[in-house]
Amino acid sequence: MTLYTCIQNKDELVSGMVDLVASQIKVPPQDKYWRKNITEIALTADETFYEHSWVISLWSSSGGPAKMQHEESILRGLREAGVSVALACRGSHAITMHIIGFTAQAVDFPRDAKEVMAAAAGFLAHADTRPCRVRTTPLRFS
Repeated sequence: MTLYTCIQNKDELVSGMVDLVASQIKVPPQDKYWRKNITEIALTADETFYEHSWVISLWSSSGGPAKMQHEESILRGLREAGVSVALACRGSHAITMHIIGFTAQAVDFPRDAKEVMAAAAGFLAHADTRPCRVRTTPLRFS
């Protein structure tokens, strides 16, 4: 209970823990090319999330200044690429969710060869084998 003399409640404690993890994600200097910055951010975020996999489920709902600095670094990189504010916001979210999803799968994916084969067989048994038609419009960056 002495912990709560420093922290108001559980939510504040969790936010502080998430922010501590966020502080471990490298924020590259602004003098680099935007694509290299975002790649560096993504790689260090993946490593950090993999090391602290418990944070994945809390990332979207908690955090503080260090998490904000991480998010700002992605937005800044996209804006430096000439992306509009609206698209940068969507892009930042997409990048973060891709990293979190990729890391969550890596953490939970079976490591043993027999487990991998069983997971693949289970997936293929329920897979839709109809041809997929995907229409995409490429994004153009300046």
